[in-house]
Amino acid sequence: YKSTLSLQSISRKRGDPIDEDAFLIEDTSRWEHLFPEEIYPGTKSYCNKTEALWVLKRIKYFLAKGYTADDIGVVTYYDGQIRLIGDLIDADGDMSSADAEILKRNIYTPIRFQGAEKKVILGSLVRSKKVLQNGEENGNGKFIRPIYVSVPEYAKAEALLVLLSRHSEKLNVIGNRQTLEALTAEKYKRMNFYYKSLFDWKERVDTCLAVENTNLHEQGRKNNFACAAVESAI
Repeated sequence: YKSTLSLQSISRKRGDPIDEDAFLIEDTSRWEHLFPEEIYPGTKSYCNKTEALWVLKRIKYFLAKGYTADDIGVVTYYDGQIRLIGDLIDADGDMSSADAEILKRNIYTPIRFQGAEKKVILGSLVRSKKVLQNGEENGNGKFIRPIYVSVPEYAKAEALLVLLSRHSEKLNVIGNRQTLEALTAEKYKRMNFYYKSLFDWKERVDTCLAVENTNLHEQGRKNNFACAAVESAI
């Protein structure tokens, strides 16, 4: 990995239409979760049906906008989520079998997506559960301080760097801010800062989008943030 990533800024002139799809971050901590994180059957890997359904919805949205199946890539931290999204694509009756096969081939973990690029990247951060600042909930409903044999995927700066940098036009990401910030609060303070920055920026961009005639160099500033959030992380 390079220690610093840079993307070319694209200036937006006053009066140009604002592209709300260029940098979209969905914070599910404010949603009523019907499907929080769980373990994909037969594996030890996490998945999240709420996020997987959102990814499928965004895939169909971009296909309807004229993008091809091969223009779209999905990046997620867990193999379980890759399988679940693939299952939902298979079960969907609105797309051709050819498109479905292409889309399933374009779902990767960050480490597998290194060096690749797609016009549209959809990111699923997966982790979504009740957490406290000092740990995760165990099976008895009590909270314990987490002990990890190795660094989990959500706490790797390299993984977030790949997720934020593989798009050429659109970056849409879904995740639970409260969970990700809580899980990184003590042991992974650098990643805690990056997640806070990511979701804080999303809120600032939303505010700007609501103001008519704001002279915001939107696309350039959004793309620059995607780099700045992980600059010198490695």
